Amino acid sequence: MGWYRFLVGWLGVALLSLTPAVSGDSTATLRISTEPGEAELRIDGEPYGISPQRTRDTFMVRLPPGTYAIEAKIPAEDTDHGEPMRAEREVTLRADTEQTFHLTLSGPGDPLASYREHRDAVRAVASLPDGRVLTASADRRIKLWRLEDGQVLRTYPGHAAAVNAVTASADGRSFLSGDAAGVVKLWQTDRDQAQRTLVEADSPIRALALSPRGQRALVATEAGKLQLWDTASGRQLRTFREQQAAFHAVTYDSDGARALSAGAGDEPLVLWNATYGRAIGAFAPDESGPVEAVAFTPRGRHALAGTQSGAVKLWQLDRGHLALRLEGHRAEVLAVTVSPDGHRALTGARDGSLKLWDLEAEPEDDQPVEPVRRYAGHDRAVWGVAFTQDGGLGLSVGEDRRLRLWQVD
Repeated sequence: MGWYRFLVGWLGVALLSLTPAVSGDSTATLRISTEPGEAELRIDGEPYGISPQRTRDTFMVRLPPGTYAIEAKIPAEDTDHGEPMRAEREVTLRADTEQTFHLTLSGPGDPLASYREHRDAVRAVASLPDGRVLTASADRRIKLWRLEDGQVLRTYPGHAAAVNAVTASADGRSFLSGDAAGVVKLWQTDRDQAQRTLVEADSPIRALALSPRGQRALVATEAGKLQLWDTASGRQLRTFREQQAAFHAVTYDSDGARALSAGAGDEPLVLWNATYGRAIGAFAPDESGPVEAVAFTPRGRHALAGTQSGAVKLWQLDRGHLALRLEGHRAEVLAVTVSPDGHRALTGARDGSLKLWDLEAEPEDDQPVEPVRRYAGHDRAVWGVAFTQDGGLGLSVGEDRRLRLWQVD
């Protein structure tokens, strides 16, 4: 324990010793335990001491009846991850009573909330403009969430197999879902039943992209097909590519003019003219292996790619130039997303790791960029990540069946 925390403890003892003696029926006993232990305790802003190291033990103080603000803190230099942890609670004490409170401290790398309503792995997440969120699961269900309280507002039945992909239109009024049986359905967000079955493919759907106005859909399959469909008529317009290797991801840029596909094979990352299905840029494979996830930056100038090796790369599309190397994952990166302002990125990997990055970093001598935050929460694969559309929260879903919310500022 550092000298500062020793001083806080000493001051707490001094304050207690200066508390005037009062009769037993005019005081209350407050006991506080914390997880983790050895946290600095403040009551109404005044230092009172350090919580015990063992979480089952309590710090005891006697106070006059009243309402108090209890705060527990651990400075950044005393945590394993180098970021401060904190918890607070308001308590009301009555005379001649004893109350015990437990405070669980959290830091920027801990989830703000964790919701579980799916019965199997959650494979995809999509945020809507009004702040609501869609999740798709191996339990064959899609759910619409209100983030403030974790309330499920609507459940969409209809798929007969695990739902691997979900993507929404720019206005949030419609969305697509694709499953392991090769079925793609088009939905109106405010209705429980699918508007139509758009595709019945011959292999599992790996990824979907819906054009900003919802008029076109790109469908990527495990069998290596990338196709363009008209959502109004349900007609297939063209096939962009058929290859031996699977496609893993596909996405539109903000105006729908271009698209990116990611996968295995000789060209793991391809830039497309989204109207005519022509490849207008390709990135050759390197030691990073297949590309598992991809996202445009908001202005469409760069592509963020997560790879099988764990490397994350930011490519400048007009020159085919590698702008940034983001290093920190040790397992296959399954999901990537870029914040609405283009300043940050969120990435998730097969080992459950989740990281926040600064895309405006300027490393010296082409050195790799390290994450600005490492999140703790998922213990198995992270299948999907997203930002809320105001950029205020990060979202993640995974094999542990949970939707988690994260601080990203």
